Amino acid sequence: MLFRLSLEQAITYEEGDYSFKDIDNAEAGSDLCFCFRYRYDDVFLNLEKLWSGLRTPFTDEEKKLIEAGFPAPERAGYGLQLPQGNYQMLQTIPAGTIQELKPVLASSLATRLEGLVYVRFFKENDFETVMQIFSPA
Repeated sequence: MLFRLSLEQAITYEEGDYSFKDIDNAEAGSDLCFCFRYRYDDVFLNLEKLWSGLRTPFTDEEKKLIEAGFPAPERAGYGLQLPQGNYQMLQTIPAGTIQELKPVLASSLATRLEGLVYVRFFKENDFETVMQIFSPA
């Protein structure tokens, strides 16, 4: 099921050359994000990875600020971002490869022939990771 989501603040990431499986070795509370340019060529979905980045869990100080109603503080070296704005979001079981991701994307991107899509892997705890697909609305 697709949800409409409004990000009030960008989510920032530290750039790196990551694969989907790198989230397995990250700390609980981390998230790994990929930005892709997609384009349909006849019936095929083509993906071009523009960047990948990692965000480590919030520190206790950051959590206190957020709980007090302040925005998450900016982190040095976190130059990539999932921008603030309106999105259609799908949360599902993580794909292990780009080939496993394509059918999931095809069902959630069916209304546009090309654009940007953000694929976020969030490690909820040591045993659970979710994949979120953010498509600008």
